[in-house]
Amino acid sequence: MSVIDKLKKALGEDAEKYAGVLGEVEDEIKSVQSKFERIQQDLTDVKNESIERRKKIRDELTPKIESLEDTNLKLQKQIDEFDNDPLKTEVETLKQQNEKLVGQFKTTVTSKIKEFSKHPNFGKAVRKFKIPLTEDGKINEDKLGEMPNEDVLHNSEIINELEELDYFAPVKPGGVPPIPPGTGTKIDGLREQLKNAKTPQERDKIAEQLQSQQTA
Repeated sequence: MSVIDKLKKALGEDAEKYAGVLGEVEDEIKSVQSKFERIQQDLTDVKNESIERRKKIRDELTPKIESLEDTNLKLQKQIDEFDNDPLKTEVETLKQQNEKLVGQFKTTVTSKIKEFSKHPNFGKAVRKFKIPLTEDGKINEDKLGEMPNEDVLHNSEIINELEELDYFAPVKPGGVPPIPPGTGTKIDGLREQLKNAKTPQERDKIAEQLQSQQTA
C-alpha cells in the first residue's frame, strides 16, 4: 500500500475533501522518487565506469610491469655475473696497487721537499713548487701530505730538474752554495750569495769569485 493510499484510508470519508492536496502530495512524492532513482542510477553508472577504468588501467600497466620485472631480473643477473667476474677482482687489485704506489710516490716527494727546505738555495726555489705555505712563507709540513696528485707530480718534476743542475748539492763547511739557475746572471747570483754569507771565510770566497767574474 502506497503512502497516499494509507492517508486516504486514515481520512476515511474526509478523503474526498482533501483529494486536491493528496494529489499534490502524491505528485511531489513521485517527483522525489524519480530523482532518487536517477541518483541511484548515476551512482551505479559511476561505479561501473570506475570498475571499467580500473580494469583498463590494470590491463595497460600489467605488461609494462612484467616487462620492467623481466628487465630487472636480467640486470640483476648481469650484476651477479660481474661480481663473480675474475676481471673485476683483477681491476680491484690493480686499483689498490696503484693507490699504494701513488701513496709511496707522494711520501718520497714530500720527504725530498722537507730535506731540501733546509738547503740555502731552497728559499729562492720555493716559488717553483706547488706546496702549502704558512702565513710567514714557510712550508706547512702538516699539510704536505694533503697535496693533490697533480701538485705532487709537478713538484717531482721540479725536484728532478733542480737535482740535475746540482741545485741542492751538499755545501761543505765554509763552502759556497751553487748559484741557483733562473735567478739572474752569475754575477747577480754571487752578489746575492755575498749578501747572505754567514761567515767571514764564506764572504771572502764569494768576493773572490765575484771579482774573478767581474774582471773576466
